Amino acid sequence: MFYICGIPKKIKKLKKMKMFAVWGNAQSWTEQTSSLSTSISEVFFINDSVGWTSGRVLYTSDGGSTWAEEPSIIFTNLSDIFFSSETSGWIVGNIGRLYRTTNSGATWNSPSTGTSNSLEAIYFVDDSKGWIVGDQGLILNSTDSGTTWASQTSNVNTYLRDIFFFSNQNGWAVGNSGTILKTNDGGNMWTQITTVYPENLTSVFFRNQSLGWAVGFDGRILKTTDGGQNWISQTSGTTANLFSVSFVSDSKGWAVGNNGTIISTVDGGLTWNSDASGVSSIISLFGVFFRNQSLGWAVGSNGTILKYTAPVSTLEETAKLFVNIYPNPIDKIVNVEFENYGKYQLQLIDMSGKIIQNFEVNAQNVQMNSASWSAGVYRLNITNDKGQMSNKTIVKQ
Repeated sequence: MFYICGIPKKIKKLKKMKMFAVWGNAQSWTEQTSSLSTSISEVFFINDSVGWTSGRVLYTSDGGSTWAEEPSIIFTNLSDIFFSSETSGWIVGNIGRLYRTTNSGATWNSPSTGTSNSLEAIYFVDDSKGWIVGDQGLILNSTDSGTTWASQTSNVNTYLRDIFFFSNQNGWAVGNSGTILKTNDGGNMWTQITTVYPENLTSVFFRNQSLGWAVGFDGRILKTTDGGQNWISQTSGTTANLFSVSFVSDSKGWAVGNNGTIISTVDGGLTWNSDASGVSSIISLFGVFFRNQSLGWAVGSNGTILKYTAPVSTLEETAKLFVNIYPNPIDKIVNVEFENYGKYQLQLIDMSGKIIQNFEVNAQNVQMNSASWSAGVYRLNITNDKGQMSNKTIVKQ
């Protein structure tokens, strides 16, 4: 729960700081060694150090400096991986394959999905409730951490390639022939959205209940600002098939595709620019995942793994988002004050990486009620509409 205060308290005077960095020949994207020659389809990091891949399942505990194969999962045709917390994760693949861990990947079991269809993507909103999509319009739902699965009616027969939920009610799925589906009730009813774009859509990502993007073949990028009811096409600057999209703020995001393509935007997709991936044009990049605006990974064919670290500019002045938080440690109410009135995205994360709260405000002062939080240490990530970020540590007594 949070409150927006109509008359904010006077913010303590903060001295503005300027940060300067000297160009160090830094590259945004650098290749990591996977020791694989087979394709890697997706990548997911549960914190800045620990990550997993699908396709062939690899694991890292050092941010990708070294990768090791998961010996208990021998199959390579695995299409997607998702973790809802540091301990709970799932992997899906062809002929109905599903793998689940409840102990951070120490062991994996194989619950039945009840289907032999190819499973393309999986998404969980918490450790219990999740969805899978696949071929022939398949949508499956679980409310018991993936132990059992029930079919939901999509009313389409196309290959569904990705699914995304912002809450346990609001979700979207995309697939071949420009298919876009949305639900406002957890999937009890899925509605097909009509667009004029026929390209296969491969990936969908939402920042909140209104703002989202979908990407697909022939460089197609679509954006919605009304929860997916209407979509407009953006100019990507490429004709490459795009396979994955990820945003870290309302303005900053990346998409990847074949021919080693990586494109990025800093204005919500009004303009997209090519990033130098450093890989051969014969490489297709299938998945992209970002922890924040400074740290991300992309994966693809021939065992390709790329890591993104934000480049530094020659004597570039970087604006810092100033935030004042008090009291800290907290007992019940924590005040979050910004230097200026504006639009801010707040995300509260516990030490396991689980998202506790995620909301957007137009305000200068916000009060958060911590009555439902467990005692411990939390990280509050704050982003404004210019892509400026601040990360604060909050201690709940």
